[in-house]
Amino acid sequence: MNYFSIVLQTTGIIVLTFGVIIWNRKSPLSRSLALLAFALAIWSITDSFLYVSPSLKHKIYWAVIGYPSSQFSPILLFFFFFNFTGLEKLLTRKRIILLCILPAISMVMAATNSWHHWLWISLKETEGWFGSGTLFVHGPWFWV
Repeated sequence: MNYFSIVLQTTGIIVLTFGVIIWNRKSPLSRSLALLAFALAIWSITDSFLYVSPSLKHKIYWAVIGYPSSQFSPILLFFFFFNFTGLEKLLTRKRIILLCILPAISMVMAATNSWHHWLWISLKETEGWFGSGTLFVHGPWFWV
């Protein structure tokens, strides 16, 4: 049994609940915080499935499914900061699109990694204190 997976699932459910509660407030600040909470919840839950997946094929699947959340969480945190500090007028459509280019490319790189191995060169099964895991050996695109 992988206890880390249970912790991630519990955290994901708590953050998802928090996001639903915050979403109902309908202010720009609460909406940006709720979107961040949804992304973090999805990331946490998909990572928990990664830890309990029986095969490397399934682990790669859950890593790819959770990758958009991991890539857009910093952008959503940035949006929240701008809303919180009252600088949301600086977030023009053009700037938002520019901020989303790198995460979008990274999502495509994760989905097509089996063809080029630029994101993850290889994956190795590991065994540790909290159960089995997967070591992602990162390729050149990961460091961009």
